[in-house]
Amino acid sequence: MLLVNYRSGTLGLSYVLAVPYSDVQAVAEPLIQTMKYFILLAAVVCALLVVRLSVRCSRPLVKVHQTLKITEKNISMDDFVERLVKTVKRNEVMKEEMQRLQGLLQHEVFKNAMMGNVAEKEEIQAAIAQSGIRQRADCYVLLILSWNDLADDINIEEISAQKIYMVSIIRSLEKGEVELVFQLDLEKSVILLSYDGCSGQEARDRVERLVRQVMEEAVRNINYSISVSGDMFHSLEEISRGFFHAKKALSVSQNIFGDHPVQWYEIVKGYFGTMPQDEEEEYASSHNVRVVEEIQKYIVENFSDPGLSLTSIAEVFFITEAYVSKLFKRISGQNFSKYIEKVRMEKARILLEEGKTVKAVSEMVGYNTPQVFRRAWKRYYSGLPSENLTARADGEKEAGKISKKS
Repeated sequence: MLLVNYRSGTLGLSYVLAVPYSDVQAVAEPLIQTMKYFILLAAVVCALLVVRLSVRCSRPLVKVHQTLKITEKNISMDDFVERLVKTVKRNEVMKEEMQRLQGLLQHEVFKNAMMGNVAEKEEIQAAIAQSGIRQRADCYVLLILSWNDLADDINIEEISAQKIYMVSIIRSLEKGEVELVFQLDLEKSVILLSYDGCSGQEARDRVERLVRQVMEEAVRNINYSISVSGDMFHSLEEISRGFFHAKKALSVSQNIFGDHPVQWYEIVKGYFGTMPQDEEEEYASSHNVRVVEEIQKYIVENFSDPGLSLTSIAEVFFITEAYVSKLFKRISGQNFSKYIEKVRMEKARILLEEGKTVKAVSEMVGYNTPQVFRRAWKRYYSGLPSENLTARADGEKEAGKISKKS
């Protein structure tokens, strides 16, 4: 028997309805049967879909299996490989996957040769041949693009997207000469270019025009400072030496490059005799500690300048952007851009508490638009400037009420 209890709030009475089980079963039975039919139908449909998808997905594997399951006893290895290759080529999905893996292997082979992990001349030549790079050119140029001032909490997706964008710019501007572009690590990208029919100086000029164009695009669309170093060589067998030369040029502290957008090894190779051998000792020197203190002082005095950046600091102190970025973090323990944001946000909070508008404050602390200022505020304070003003106003009202009561 089914009991239904209902209480009336108005009259304060309780009602109890008793329904025999047979009557309940008579009403529910058709519904239960209908639900069973629906469940059975859903199960059949799902089973058919699973079978269809399994057959479709396993078809390439079945073909490979049939190829591997050869009955001829005397078939040669060459014939066997040829059959397998034909089977793979007939399947677009497997072909695309193999092409992707081939590209990764080519990059890895080239990377090993470039970083000196392959020592013997014959092995270097074999590695270069497998990399798919043009093996004969009048000259090659290897560039290292260093992404400066990356924070520890950097958004990996954002920096990856910007690197892909940068690669697309390079390939669109220098058609035909770009042999390879790949990411060495989170901070560095490597570009290999080849040139025919021009002298070494002409090749350098072309590279510098390319870098200037890329940097113009980068300033408009990329949020990070980028330094570029490079070296030139005439044979791919010198790729390892070119890489370490470019890497060494990137580590130079003093800005001795003038108007050159590339930190060429040719310019700095006579400079290395005066460099300290111990990098840690160099960064921790009393001179560099004073330099960072001067940079911090300069930021505090010029935080309202919208043009304050790693580039402008490098120009003022006559040191390279890459070196400023590393030096500042080594000595102060924080990123250069984070320090500027800290100085600006702390000053902005004081100005807002004095009653100034968000628009006025954004201009006073060096932001071009209130929108950019709001994003920076949200990063630093986890809220919006308007919330800070509202909280301050509420606090003043509450303080006023308390003083009146007392």
